Amino acid sequence: MIKKTLFFALCLVMAFSLSAFAGEGSDTVGGGKLLPQLRYGYSVSNWNTVSSDALGWRDWDVNAHTYYAQANWGILNNVDLIALIGGRSVSMESEYTTGTTALTYFDAKADCVPMFLWGVGFKATFFRADNGFYVGGGALFTHSRSNDLELKTYFNGALVDELDGTFRLNMLAPELHLGWHFGDTGLTAYTGVDYVFSRAVAELEDGSEIELYMDHPVYGFVGLDYFINDRLYVNVEGRGNFVDGWGVETGVGYLFDLCAPAPAPEPEPVPVIEPKLEPMSKN
Repeated sequence: MIKKTLFFALCLVMAFSLSAFAGEGSDTVGGGKLLPQLRYGYSVSNWNTVSSDALGWRDWDVNAHTYYAQANWGILNNVDLIALIGGRSVSMESEYTTGTTALTYFDAKADCVPMFLWGVGFKATFFRADNGFYVGGGALFTHSRSNDLELKTYFNGALVDELDGTFRLNMLAPELHLGWHFGDTGLTAYTGVDYVFSRAVAELEDGSEIELYMDHPVYGFVGLDYFINDRLYVNVEGRGNFVDGWGVETGVGYLFDLCAPAPAPEPEPVPVIEPKLEPMSKN
């Protein structure tokens, strides 16, 4: 009964997770275990640039959808290696005005830029208590790239130019987290903080180059893990920098034990011993 109640509560958290924050800090899966999963996330952030080619477009609002497959492999009981591959769709926009009395509006935007995404990382648990409390950390590096960037510029709402180009994005996020396993319910809650080192470069066909960095790169996150029958895995996360960036993410996976002992062979049936018939003695 308690597992059904906790699972229902988790579904409610997932349904209303847009009001939460997101992260990457659940516990390690354990030595010799593999956790493949499918994940989806949505994020909103602010980026800025000092590139001279950006003209007045200095601040950029960026939102991204990510969808990927990830695998966590426990090489030790307290250390996981992480690999992921998938896609990212990015939209970005910047605007500024000039003048004092008669304002002039300039706008630049790129919608739904499709990007190939891959990443590698690790996760470690530094301390684990008998009561379920644990402390850990890790780092995740991701790279995404697109050759289909289309940047449109507007003057007072009228389209004035369209430029094609490439767009690449590198992100490295070291993090620290702590969490709590709730007995044998399969439910784990965690929270933590990370710092996002980021660099994005847009190279346009006219030879200009715009280099962007994430504004306010320190994020807090909270999350929930739920293992159903010790195998089926559900996760929901939320993250935010408490200024202008936030995101949500969820995933589902299945845990495999690569080093599980082989099942014991079935005992051989006991042979049936036929009674030995002695010949009748002759009198």
